[in-house]
Amino acid sequence: MDKIHVEPRNKVPSNMSHSDQGIKSRIAKGLLNNAGIITGTMIMFAVVVIVTTDVSLLSLSEITTLGIGFFLLLFCSYSMHLSCADSGMRAGLRNEAYTEAVEEYDMLKNQLSEQSCENLLYLFCKEYIETELKNARTAVILDVGLSYSLYQEKYLGKGKKKIKKDKDLTPPQKKAVRKANGICPIKLTPDMITKRGRGDWRRAPLGIRPVTKKRAHFVWKFVKNIVIAFMMCLIVFDFVSEPSWKMFVTCVTKLMTVALNGFDGYRFGYENIVTDTVNYMNDQMDLMKQALSFAKEQTQVHS
Repeated sequence: MDKIHVEPRNKVPSNMSHSDQGIKSRIAKGLLNNAGIITGTMIMFAVVVIVTTDVSLLSLSEITTLGIGFFLLLFCSYSMHLSCADSGMRAGLRNEAYTEAVEEYDMLKNQLSEQSCENLLYLFCKEYIETELKNARTAVILDVGLSYSLYQEKYLGKGKKKIKKDKDLTPPQKKAVRKANGICPIKLTPDMITKRGRGDWRRAPLGIRPVTKKRAHFVWKFVKNIVIAFMMCLIVFDFVSEPSWKMFVTCVTKLMTVALNGFDGYRFGYENIVTDTVNYMNDQMDLMKQALSFAKEQTQVHS
């Protein structure tokens, strides 16, 4: 089993000193720790801009004039988000929590390789799936006073019609039995434990894959940016005092959306590494430890 390395594009450049890394790390932490204050300041400034102007919307006949302005604003907002998200991820890759998680991950994976646990991993996954399925079904039927042994003996695998006609069960118990029978086994394979790639559904043992979460976030962000860019292009500012104020207000208000998109992108990128990826790897490492214990028990049994 090959040792896992951090992807080259995620590595810190060799010409970057430790002091430079430390400065960037402190700046990143400072931005995130003061996120609420920074965002609040921007919002308060936007409120000042709004209350000192007369805000209106374009008429339906004028919407056709949006044209290139709408798409340029959308492009700038989304590009700002992606660019800052990449910067946030790079800052997260230099975070101590991530580097320590990678070291422990590599160590456990090497232990699995050195102890020749590859073949036993399939058996471990099979037993884990069976145990998880039993626990999930037990949690449902215990709430209505049924034991798992009774459920397994009389009701496991029965169709809805047979359960409905059963006179020994109360209505809540029938509902619970149907729900328990509808629970399917989770998916768990050795690759899901030893490689960074897996499914993303609720009962899965590792939670949502960070890459999947990132893609979903970017798609949702693009949709939101379409709406925001469209609304911003609809807004028309009429003068309250001096004519020069209109251009300033219009520019600042639209720049605010771009700036906030960038800030939100940086925060997401950083947390996708430091929180999502580290938690994901911790779940993988927990399964690795269980697999090592399982392999040790199997070796003792057959020795």
